[in-house]
Amino acid sequence: MKILEDALKRYGYKNQVMVAIEELSEMIKALSKIERYGPSPERREHALDELADVVITQLQMMMILDITEDDLAAQIEKKLKRLADRMESGES
Repeated sequence: MKILEDALKRYGYKNQVMVAIEELSEMIKALSKIERYGPSPERREHALDELADVVITQLQMMMILDITEDDLAAQIEKKLKRLADRMESGES
């Protein structure tokens, strides 16, 4: 995406890595509030907002690390297979 490429050029990869870390932290906080206080429309909206930020910054991380959509899809498939295998074998 051009806007993400432009942001990387403008702010630099080191800054955008820090932004990604911050966004992940904010997502953790949003989920912690849901866990602590229970779900609500406001907490759902906040989690959705943070999730969008996380996805955007992770797309930038893919650019920085030269990870293609195919690379990611293959890794996700591998992880899902491992999960299915664990569930089938009764692992927790």
